[in-house]
Amino acid sequence: MQFFYQLLIQIESKEEYSETLHNLIQCLSPQNQLESLLVEKIAIDFWRLRRVIRFETGSIKKSIQDLLKNYYSYGTQDNEEIDKEIEYKNSCIEWNSCYLKYLEKGLVNFEQPFWEGEDIECEIIEDFYLIAKSIESHKFSYEERGKIQFKGFNFFQIKSILKRNGFS
Repeated sequence: MQFFYQLLIQIESKEEYSETLHNLIQCLSPQNQLESLLVEKIAIDFWRLRRVIRFETGSIKKSIQDLLKNYYSYGTQDNEEIDKEIEYKNSCIEWNSCYLKYLEKGLVNFEQPFWEGEDIECEIIEDFYLIAKSIESHKFSYEERGKIQFKGFNFFQIKSILKRNGFS
């Protein structure tokens, strides 16, 4: 677990990660060292996916702030157009928050290309592409990098690439 603490960024809480890991250990009850390592890997993968979603939400919030700044300045964008974009960005934030809630509860299913929850729908392949883009590019061939950049893989191909890079 000490290794993972080195991966935390300043704004992330060691206590929150420890609680996540502890809950997974209680839930999955590893019986040997290999199972314990796998549980820790699950915790790390979950933490990284959550980070990607939070980054995406933060990017959307920043975009809304920029739009609001333009709205109240002498920008060239039409205020009605900005209102629509703000409304759209707010709906994205709501969707991400809802998705994050389902992810934290372990309800999101990554075994099929499409997932549907109580009040949201998600194309899992989009999540897989977000994860793939966060992996260091030197782990991919030139052809794979291009296909990842332009979403040229089908669901099972991108899932296989992620598995090869340690995501289960």
